[in-house]
Order: sequence, then structure tokens, then C-alpha cells
Amino acid sequence: PERKVDVPVYDLSLIKGIWEVRVKKYRQKQKKEQERVEKSALARIDQEWQYRIYCKTLKPTEKHQLHQ
Repeated sequence: PERKVDVPVYDLSLIKGIWEVRVKKYRQKQKKEQERVEKSALARIDQEWQYRIYCKTLKPTEKHQLHQ
């Protein structure tokens, strides 16, 4: 006996539309995250601490020149 297999047939434009919506949402999510990171004070704080660490490694004469 032959078995018939039901194969779902989808409209390609429907599938394309679904993926386009997913991509759009993903890009919006990425953009929001990037904006959040850019607004974050972490980069500035990190830079300040790197500067402090750098200053600790300087010789007294170099520190004096730095603050002139």
C-alpha cells in the first residue's frame, strides 16, 4: 500500500515576510543596545582609571611635567 505524505505548501512571500519582520526586530534591538552602551558611563570611568594607573607608574619628574 502506498502512503501519501502531506507536505505543507507555504507561500514564499509569507515566509519572506516573517523573516523580514524578525530581521527588523533584531536590528532594532541591536540599535537600542548600542545606544545604551554609548550612553553608559563605563567607557569614561574605565578611561579615568586607566589614566590613574598610568599616573601611578610615572616618575616624580614625569608627573611634574604632566601637570604643567
